[in-house]
Amino acid sequence: MSIAVDDIIEFTLRGVFNGSVATRNVFHYRVSNLDVGGDTPFDSLNHAARDVWATLFPALHDLTTAKQVHTQLDAKIIRGADAGMQNVYVIPSGERAGTVAGDTMGPTDVYSFRLQGTGGVFRNGYKRFSGVPEAFQTEGLWVGDNADLDAMCAALAAQVQVSGGIGGVVGQYDIRPVIVSKMSGGLDPSDIVVLRDWEPVGVVFGGIGSQDTRAYGRGI
Repeated sequence: MSIAVDDIIEFTLRGVFNGSVATRNVFHYRVSNLDVGGDTPFDSLNHAARDVWATLFPALHDLTTAKQVHTQLDAKIIRGADAGMQNVYVIPSGERAGTVAGDTMGPTDVYSFRLQGTGGVFRNGYKRFSGVPEAFQTEGLWVGDNADLDAMCAALAAQVQVSGGIGGVVGQYDIRPVIVSKMSGGLDPSDIVVLRDWEPVGVVFGGIGSQDTRAYGRGI
């Protein structure tokens, strides 16, 4: 396997709300630079997933309750010479649950973040996260600390440096978040063709919304 500039990697964050509702969030990153550290680029998708999770989870945990647990982050190349290659990063037990104590809104109540496109074919992207604490909302409106929202927006917009070793001392490459337009490439829905990709010009909080597919008895 060989990572190359302009490869698109799809990361799927899997979790469970209240022990019963499956949750899923999908992120896309484009490889923007190789061999940042001056050594041979390290190609592990597992390490890419590890470093994406390390970028996201501190801000995400500050917003979500312990009833929202994330268990693994899947990584798959969906554009590039090695499209179809994949790996899984199992999230350490101490990093799985949100950290906000107290009552929680239901699984369909979600934080909504908008990855801002520039219009036309360069549409917006959206990320929605379950586990909204009751203490952070009043009648469905956000009343928490805006610094937590700023941190989450920054994490979603951040470039991630993938390191091959402890402290990034062995071969690195950079990946940047992108919005993608894609379609099924054949009879197998997992065969994906990326039509185009573009970087968001910013990430903003869109409020507390709803996602019906995460209702009890369904979950996604």
